[in-house]
Amino acid sequence: MANGQARVPQEINPQDPKGWYAQKRSTLAAAMVFTAPGIPMLFQGQEFLEGGWFRDTLPIDWDQRDEFRGIVRLYRDLIRLRLNRDGFTRGLCGQFTQVYHLTDERKVIAFHRWDRGGPADDVVVVANFSHEPQDGHVIGFPAAGPGSSASTAIGKATVTTLEVIQAPMWFPNRASTTASPAMPRFRLAPTVC
Repeated sequence: MANGQARVPQEINPQDPKGWYAQKRSTLAAAMVFTAPGIPMLFQGQEFLEGGWFRDTLPIDWDQRDEFRGIVRLYRDLIRLRLNRDGFTRGLCGQFTQVYHLTDERKVIAFHRWDRGGPADDVVVVANFSHEPQDGHVIGFPAAGPGSSASTAIGKATVTTLEVIQAPMWFPNRASTTASPAMPRFRLAPTVC
């Protein structure tokens, strides 16, 4: 993105950059940026779907933050998770990442982020890039988590929702990439139409 270039929602759907499709795709991308290693970057106005071409001579339309208050809240929540403000997502601050579930045909990815490991550190991110729900899709977890819930703030804050259909069973350790026989089942909501 550069001066005189289109913004993300405009690139996703030039005919309707503020529509449902552009909202879902751009917020899924934001969720991936905020949960990936490295330093996340926001482009001015991205948190309320600023559309059109970027020009540094044109001020942002701040009134849009009211129109897109749900997306503004999503960005606020993603920043809060990334900074570990509630004390249970320290793993998003670390540099360790393990992609342990990837299905090209279903367009689902799950990865594990951690800093030092242990309680309040391990974070699992699951994203459905398909336009279809993934009913009964089986995803394991990379580490034990007594009392953990798969319906975390990440699942609720992003356009990818996670609904536990069966109680989770865990991988024996972080290094394992093979599933245990009894895996949790999830309904992964679609992200695009």
